[in-house]
Amino acid sequence: MHGFEIMEQIFEKTDGMWRPGPAAVYPSLVQMEHSGYIEAVSKENKSEKARKQYKITEKGKEAIKEYDKMSGNIAENMHQFTRFLKRF
Repeated sequence: MHGFEIMEQIFEKTDGMWRPGPAAVYPSLVQMEHSGYIEAVSKENKSEKARKQYKITEKGKEAIKEYDKMSGNIAENMHQFTRFLKRF
């Protein structure tokens, strides 16, 4: 995807609650590319303005797995804490 597609996906996935602008998305893409989580892929399309497209790298996929694991642990810990508080 390119930056505009990513902005539209975020808008759709948040049920219209957040529409990030270019100032939020493009610096993040540059940072993720420099960190090795995504890479630019060239796509020639002479009928429209050239857009930089990105794809996730193996390092990026591993980071997502770690994030999913961490967020699952946080949710489970919060659930256990809530059960603990209900005893009082």
